[in-house]
Amino acid sequence: MLEPWNNKEIFPPPINTFLSTNKIDISIMKTTMNNIVQMLLKQSPLHQESAIMSRLLYKFDKKFRNDIGYRNFKKYYQRKRIYLISQPGKC
Repeated sequence: MLEPWNNKEIFPPPINTFLSTNKIDISIMKTTMNNIVQMLLKQSPLHQESAIMSRLLYKFDKKFRNDIGYRNFKKYYQRKRIYLISQPGKC
């Protein structure tokens, strides 16, 4: 018997489908999605805050590098920067 990772004849899992009994209003869903995209595109305060945080981190890195709160602040800045870089609509 072959191990699962060596077996070349593995079939994909079954796909279960069902008929939905709920009525979905596509126009409401479309407007909601458009509102979400518009909200995500209007995040200039986050960019300004990120610029200020970057300057603070650069200026006080030598003084507070061993402080736990400073390290958490730095981690928060890194996560925020990754979020701002990966925003939808910036492609």
